[in-house]
Amino acid sequence: MFKTNYKLATLAATFSMLLLTGCNSGSSSGNSAAAGSMTLGITDAPVDGAESVIIEFTGVEIQPESGELISITYDAPRSIDLLALQGGLRDLLLDGESLPAGQYSWIRLMINAEADNIFDSYIVIGGNQYELDIPSGAQTGLKLNRSFEVPEGMSVDLTIDFDLRKSIHMPSSGTDYKLRPTLRSVATPDSGIISGTIDPTLIPTERCAEDAVYAIYLFQGPAAVIDDLAVDGDEAPDPIITVNVDLDVSSGNYSFTIPYLEPNSYTVTATCSAQLDEPDQNDSELMGFYGTTDVVVTAGEAGTINFTESSVAPL
Repeated sequence: MFKTNYKLATLAATFSMLLLTGCNSGSSSGNSAAAGSMTLGITDAPVDGAESVIIEFTGVEIQPESGELISITYDAPRSIDLLALQGGLRDLLLDGESLPAGQYSWIRLMINAEADNIFDSYIVIGGNQYELDIPSGAQTGLKLNRSFEVPEGMSVDLTIDFDLRKSIHMPSSGTDYKLRPTLRSVATPDSGIISGTIDPTLIPTERCAEDAVYAIYLFQGPAAVIDDLAVDGDEAPDPIITVNVDLDVSSGNYSFTIPYLEPNSYTVTATCSAQLDEPDQNDSELMGFYGTTDVVVTAGEAGTINFTESSVAPL
């Protein structure tokens, strides 16, 4: 499924080392370079109003701290619907890929996403397809600056969260949507998960529109200042992730799940106006957040938050 290409210089150096080793009279047990493996998954935080978000991946590039770039190219491009990867689901971009053991500096996801009428990457809204154009995407891909280690004889497992609500920007002109990816990564085995419910009596129905999108916003640290998605230069932090709230029509209960979180303390809030939150503009006054609560995420464990009148702090 994959083709792994190391730069020619690396292969030549390795070949030379093998020749030198072959000339020695010692044991042959040290002839192979130390190696480990890597699994790389991708998941998604949702976007409003879309039926599908298709991204065409062509491979992955990985940069060792010391050494040449490693390029892993798929035999054929892979089209993945990111909207199908919610609630803890993920798709694997790499599955136990063998890599030299050591420290690594960054990962780049290679994609096809240009405004060229080919529709390799696109969004579906109201049954219509619109191209997704990632500025410089074809040249630089989606780069994630995260250092990590591949231990000798062991495997590292990372999950990349592709936050579509932050990433997709409506066209100012024409019909092509811009995709300025917001990526977050976590060591999968060390991650935790939060799930919970919202008491229907807390939902301020008088200020929720008919097309209301109910969502949970998660912020770094306890008692964090609450803000919208826009990176607008104010002192308030932007949410780490947002997830939609699902309504169980039969019971009238609202529930949510936030997967793949690093162990840490967080502040959680809710809104019924997520459809108004545009990443290009300050919409904080429109959001109508109601109540906050703090939560601590522990590695490998599932935590629960239930929004009730007695458990949340009013804003």
